[in-house]
Amino acid sequence: MLEAKVQHPTSPQALLPMDRTKILATIVEMGREGLGYTPADALDVIAELIAKEDLHDSAYDFNVERHLRLGATIWSLRHRLFLPGGDRSKAR
Repeated sequence: MLEAKVQHPTSPQALLPMDRTKILATIVEMGREGLGYTPADALDVIAELIAKEDLHDSAYDFNVERHLRLGATIWSLRHRLFLPGGDRSKAR
């Protein structure tokens, strides 16, 4: 069982950079505790993040594409398009 606790976003510890292992452990823990968004809410958050991107930033296209790919992943998972063995026929 994971011992990591989700910290409030404004706590001093939350402001420190997290390594990949800590990030993944926190995601799993939050999911187990039911702290994730619904798929529809997650897509709304992604849309908000995209809207906040600076159109004049040189990384704009890169960042937006990454957000869109996250959204596509959430949508696909919600519609059960990612199945073991890649069999999508069961998703319909």
